[in-house]
Amino acid sequence: MEPFFLIAILSILIGSGVYLLVWHAPRKKRRLQNLTQQALNHGLMVAAATDIAPKEKFGPLRLFSPQTAGKIENAFTRANPAMWIFDYEYTISWDQTVGQTVAVFETDNFKWPHIIIESRKRERLTVAAMRKLTQKLANWQLGCQEVDVCFHPGFYKNYRVFCNDQAENIKNLMRPSLLDMLSQNPGWNIEVMDRWVLIYRQGQVVKPNAFDPFFNTVLDIYKQFKQ
Repeated sequence: MEPFFLIAILSILIGSGVYLLVWHAPRKKRRLQNLTQQALNHGLMVAAATDIAPKEKFGPLRLFSPQTAGKIENAFTRANPAMWIFDYEYTISWDQTVGQTVAVFETDNFKWPHIIIESRKRERLTVAAMRKLTQKLANWQLGCQEVDVCFHPGFYKNYRVFCNDQAENIKNLMRPSLLDMLSQNPGWNIEVMDRWVLIYRQGQVVKPNAFDPFFNTVLDIYKQFKQ
């Protein structure tokens, strides 16, 4: 091997090591510490990522089913209501990794039909292509169909809705207060299925100083379905 290429490879390896040790690792540690403080304020406890296997525990939910196993970090849990908040990262194509902070709620008192509320927010082409593929998988596997929600123009402008039940039944579950809330706060993705409610913003990892509004909003959305 030519000395030039050997030096170049060594420089890349050394530079990557310095990046991980000096910037990336301390940054991740600070994030976890700051998130933990915010989470404790809301009654959440640190959960070991090994205790949450997305494809096994939340597998029926669409976010976790089509992809290969994603990576969980900064996981927190609470018993009342039963919920988890964690950063979830996965690769959707050879050139793009997507990460977002997600909230998952579980209840034994409700058995919801499968409902997908999807943000209309534009995304990069590779993400859009994967989302179309994911939607096709959802339609094929779960018999989902799009629900006409043009009766609420503000909500319709920002969201699409899919379900595997009669459209009228779904409209009854989506209370006007929920539609009003989401129309004034676009960008959320919500999936309701059986005993689960999943809420997140596609590709957005919550910063520690934004944890409070994130927690309060996802809890309000969950309560809208329980009413």
